[in-house]
Amino acid sequence: MLLLLALLIGLCAGIFVPRLSVVQAAPLSLVNPGDVVISEFRFLGPSGGNDEFIEIYNPKNTSIDISGLKIWGSDNTGSTSLEYLFPASTVLLSGQHYLITNNGSSGYSGSVTGDGTYSTDIADDGGIAITLADDTTIIDAVGLSIGSAYQEGTTLGSLSGISDQSYERKVGGTSDSCTDTDVNSNDFSVITPSEPQNSSSPLRLCGVLLPTLTPTNTPTSTPTLTPTPASPLGVLINEVAWAGTSSTTTADEWIELYNTGAIPINLNGWSLKIDDSNSEYLLTSFNASDVIPAHDYFLIARALGVFTYAGVVDVVVDKTFNGTLPIPDTGVVVLRLYDSTPTLVDTANLGKSSGWYAGSASPNYASMERRGNVLDGPNAWTTFGGTPFAHASNGLLVKGTPKRSNWALTITATPTRSPTPTRTPTRRPTALPVVRPVINEFLPRPGFDWNQDGKVDVFDEFIEIKNIGVIDVNLKGWKLDDEENLGSDPYTLPDKVLKPGERIVFYGLETNILLGDGGDTVRLINPSGKIYDAYTYSIAKVEDKSICRLPDGNGSWYEDCTPTPNLMNTRNGVVPSMPQGSNFESPVCDLPDTLPADFLFAECRGYGANIWHSFYWDKTGWEGDQYVPENMSKWESFVE
Repeated sequence: MLLLLALLIGLCAGIFVPRLSVVQAAPLSLVNPGDVVISEFRFLGPSGGNDEFIEIYNPKNTSIDISGLKIWGSDNTGSTSLEYLFPASTVLLSGQHYLITNNGSSGYSGSVTGDGTYSTDIADDGGIAITLADDTTIIDAVGLSIGSAYQEGTTLGSLSGISDQSYERKVGGTSDSCTDTDVNSNDFSVITPSEPQNSSSPLRLCGVLLPTLTPTNTPTSTPTLTPTPASPLGVLINEVAWAGTSSTTTADEWIELYNTGAIPINLNGWSLKIDDSNSEYLLTSFNASDVIPAHDYFLIARALGVFTYAGVVDVVVDKTFNGTLPIPDTGVVVLRLYDSTPTLVDTANLGKSSGWYAGSASPNYASMERRGNVLDGPNAWTTFGGTPFAHASNGLLVKGTPKRSNWALTITATPTRSPTPTRTPTRRPTALPVVRPVINEFLPRPGFDWNQDGKVDVFDEFIEIKNIGVIDVNLKGWKLDDEENLGSDPYTLPDKVLKPGERIVFYGLETNILLGDGGDTVRLINPSGKIYDAYTYSIAKVEDKSICRLPDGNGSWYEDCTPTPNLMNTRNGVVPSMPQGSNFESPVCDLPDTLPADFLFAECRGYGANIWHSFYWDKTGWEGDQYVPENMSKWESFVE
């Protein structure tokens, strides 16, 4: 028995050591693996061994702060050295490159200027990695020998000869470096001549040319965007708190802008005006330091009312205004946002003959929220009705979502008859509503009969899709998949129409997509074959802990949610019990479902299954005999 136990310990050492805790998804401000990639490099060039460069790239549709990240080099024996530290305030925009070159003797010979330099030669058959400031968390890595400390999967071969060549991440060229399978040999190919790019090179996101940037004189600083006329619905007046938070603090007023695009927008020269009973006046103007990051918010608060409580800032205010937002019973009130040309970018409350379309004063003092990327009008707004999270200067909770996803996106719009507008603007932006199905929740490790087929198994895993847009979306032709070219085959979604706010759940029994307990990726792919939404998790240690978005539909990812298929996401609550009691449930084994099926059946469906309980493997300090409960045998069993 002891010999068998020792063999099993050796067999499963890689499974149980170390055990990782389920953690909350990293905030957007942190850099995660895959957020930034090594896109092109060489360790040997026309001038010799020091003719080197390392190019990195942002393949995401949001800007990423890379301040404090590090580039490390390794030789073929695993010895490492720090090559480069990214300076403070270094932001890599969506589709932007950053070039680091060797400035040593007979160093980099290329014509494209580096954004930074290093002087330590990297071995021709070594490797490189991007890490966080902790020196150990690797964001991306590539190696040219199995002895390198840095590599992903099968390594590359060393470049031969002295010529102008390099390794470039696929697809490469004008299609950019957007392939990342975590296998070096799959992700890179040799190109001749090399084509290094720096932060001033044109922005392209996976083959799509993005708006031009004008960089500042300091190459390591954040590039300054040249103000240009905004695209229709490119920036929204997204939320308006026109009544304050109470009858005694009506000054706690604020306006939230939202950047709907994939590129940061510099508001230099823009202005926000209010039309109060046909008399337009300036609320605030913007300067070069006012930038809305991609898919992010910009908060403008009245100077007398700020989001502070007991000295703690709940929400960071980006700008203040000195006017006031009226609480009218009669009269026209319209907010207008102009760009630097000036062109009317967006409006709020246009066409309302008196008062505001939504929001409330006494007794609720709730904000007026936009329902999404839709034109201003009576059906574009609703009154906040969610759970408050921020405090105003009077210590009361703010009934709204400043700098967060609108509560309005979680409910279904009810169209109302539009009143006849009193006037028509000279310019009206027009745009088609955006189709927005997203992965909202998924469960990689079930311990309950979620699909109600009478047993608990891997087919109780589920993936939930939600329509967070403002129009119907037909899922026909869309696909669900896990890791590309690995794991399960893609599942084509049925001919199903999701209305705004509606969700649908697909179980493993139907899709045959089985998510690994040891980590996997869930992907939603549109009919054109493009990855529309995706999330990668590292390990599913605990049964019945789903991975979900909070706030529901539009929030950040959390990995400790309570499964709620077809219901609002939450981190609270309990898993339901089986109606027929525990005897109806199938035993749930603590071994990962990625093990061979025959091994799992033998070890988890009979006598001794409870030996795999995590207590025996994770806990230390217990001595002597340990009783094994529920061993499905008439004999008592002990582990020692």
